[in-house]
Amino acid sequence: MRSDSEHYRDHERHTEGFEYLRLNATQPNEKIYYILLHRQLSDVGYHRSLSITAIPFCMVSRDRLYPVRWQPKTWTAEIRFDLEQVDFNGAGRIEVSNDLRNRGLGSAIFSDLIEWAQKDRNPLAVKRLHLSANDAIDNKSRDLRNHFYRKFGFQLHFTDAEEREGSASAANVLELHQYRNSHKVEKMSQWQFLRAFSDVTVAISAEADLNKTRERSAAVGEQCAPACKAMAVSRDCGSDLDCSLGSEPLLEVRHDLA
Repeated sequence: MRSDSEHYRDHERHTEGFEYLRLNATQPNEKIYYILLHRQLSDVGYHRSLSITAIPFCMVSRDRLYPVRWQPKTWTAEIRFDLEQVDFNGAGRIEVSNDLRNRGLGSAIFSDLIEWAQKDRNPLAVKRLHLSANDAIDNKSRDLRNHFYRKFGFQLHFTDAEEREGSASAANVLELHQYRNSHKVEKMSQWQFLRAFSDVTVAISAEADLNKTRERSAAVGEQCAPACKAMAVSRDCGSDLDCSLGSEPLLEVRHDLA
């Protein structure tokens, strides 16, 4: 007969799901981003892990839609029940595209990992995170990185006076904090996410159609201008387009004289 420990070691389960985020523009000239989060939970024997992949969906700037050119990135946290330890080193280097820095995305994802690791209220030890000097090549990047881990409750230990190389530790996972900025990062339902994307797409499509109509109208207006001027009193010059479309009327036609 199999023991409980043997059964537990052979246990394996994988689940996944999606979350939808909108990164709001809180500063002048900032762009709105729509981000799809893919969450994958793996439960194999004494190991349990959560991986969160941020997938860029689109970017909106001045009511225009643009593709996002940065690649998806994955952050992972792992619980080792055999060691009674949580390992965040799979998420240790929270880095995003320059356009997304200080937008709250990294904090939101790291908070999700902490929340998941704390859900059983088990005071598991936290494996030390390595802080590399490569992530602190100048004072600004160093200060941002160090502030990032301190706000979650990590204690930082450095091997150099400039605080570039070292480690981050916590006595146990329950001492860590979650930190989310709801003004910067908005969680959306699938319906809200697709509706927002649809609204933007419809608006952009309508604008594109209007621009095409204006171009056609300009071309037709040039062709029919002499006839319209000569007729002056005509309600219709034979074109199915409005000659007055555009930022300024292409031609003043006196339709009121008919």
